[in-house]
Parts: sequence; structure tokens; C-alpha cells
Amino acid sequence: MSINKQYTLHDVITWHLTHKQNLQVQDVYKLLYQSVYGPAHILSNLDAARAYLENELSQIDSVNEENLFEPLSLDKKIVRVNLRPYKSLGGKTEMLFQVLQESAGTIRGNEKDFSDLWETFITLVNSQKYDFDKKAVALIDEQIQRVGIKQMHHSSEYRRANEPSYRVISLPIFQNYWQIK
Repeated sequence: MSINKQYTLHDVITWHLTHKQNLQVQDVYKLLYQSVYGPAHILSNLDAARAYLENELSQIDSVNEENLFEPLSLDKKIVRVNLRPYKSLGGKTEMLFQVLQESAGTIRGNEKDFSDLWETFITLVNSQKYDFDKKAVALIDEQIQRVGIKQMHHSSEYRRANEPSYRVISLPIFQNYWQIK
């Protein structure tokens, strides 16, 4: 994938299918949600969010087997930063928390952007680009129609296989801070 061009949704999903185990429809939904809305939902209580990040960083092993970043947005600006390699590289809680806050302040998602991505995902599944459960896609689509676009957790299959530990951030903001380090 060239650095100068945008990703396609196919690129992003294929990356996650290649690098993660047991990716379910629910996990793709979460990926799309994060790519549009960013990290704002986890910062509703700043003290709790900071404490949770501090605790998570203190509890995880600092291994460098994962990619530092996972792609989310098609414009390559919103990513997941994996905490294990971040810690292994000497990343600090306060720097990442500042990046989170600034990212939340700059990422302004909207329903149309999410709906466009979700519809593209449905088209990819229906055209058999992926082997996702079409019933699961339909159930989530019905849920969106009924209650709207809401934050969703990773599937239990994904959590067991990957033990996700990351934060959603703006890559350009992170790079500004990382260079200062």
C-alpha cells in the first residue's frame, strides 16, 4: 500500500484479517466506528480514562510482537496504537493521554460517513470479497436501523484470540509528540 494514496475499505479490512485472529462482523463494526468517531467516547470522564490507561500500561507485558499501529481510517490519519509495543518503545502514559485528548478534540465523525462505510462493507460481503456471516451483518444492520449507530465492544472470539490493548488516536498528532520524545 502506497503511503501517498488513501486506503480502500478493502485494504483496511484485509489488513485486519491478515494480522488479527477471529475477526467477526462485530469487530469490523467497531473498527468502522472507531475510524469515524475516534476516541471521544472513552474520555467522558478524564480522571477515570487516565487512571484506566495508567493501570492498563502497568499491567501489560512490554513486548514488541505486535505492530505499533493498526490502520483504521481510509485517509490513514486515525489508527489504533497498540499499548504493548508502545510500552516496549518507552512510551509514557502522559504523552499518550495528551494525544488521546487532542485526537478526541479533532476527530469529528458523523452518521453519513459511518453509514457510507457500513454500506460499502455490506457490498463487499454480499459480493463475496469476504467470508463474514451474512446473518450477523443483517442483525447489526437491523440494530443500526432500530437504535442508531452506537459504540460496540469487540466480540468475545476476537478478545480471546488477540487480547486487544490499544487506544484510538490521530496519527499526525501522535507523530508530533513522538518526535519531541
